Amino acid sequence: WEEAISVAACSKEGGVPVAYFSNTNPHIDYSGIGVEVVSMKPGGGFQEMSGTSMACPHVAGLIACVLPEAIRTRGFGGRNRSNDLKLRTFLNKKCVIDIGVKGPDNASGIGFLTYLDKRDFDGFVEKVEAAEAEPEPPAEAEPEPAPETEEGKDGEEEKAE
Repeated sequence: WEEAISVAACSKEGGVPVAYFSNTNPHIDYSGIGVEVVSMKPGGGFQEMSGTSMACPHVAGLIACVLPEAIRTRGFGGRNRSNDLKLRTFLNKKCVIDIGVKGPDNASGIGFLTYLDKRDFDGFVEKVEAAEAEPEPPAEAEPEPAPETEEGKDGEEEKAE
């Protein structure tokens, strides 16, 4: 299907490398984060998962956010251009960061899709990794409980000898 968008999975590591398990072929359009993604777990709770099935929701979410703007923005194809072509043109100009081999390739497609402005992306992964590596501040110590005392028959405290 020409309108389908094929997505490769990338890691959050420096340089956003394509994941070792991600398929490579000439039909890959874009790539998205698909390694160690925190997701909802059946029955409740959260779990960490990896796969192109984790990268696709990120790409779909980004597309859902930009689709209205992509379709109505002038300069992305005019009235007679299909919404698919308008969307792809918008993504390619506004949302793609070239990773891996320069230019489109069989591993990452046209590139990594991101909400970040291209100027803000440089050094972003390194900043996130540095923030995650910072040690957590020590937890505040809980106050020690008061020493136990023995009570006498009439309710008065007896002094330990």
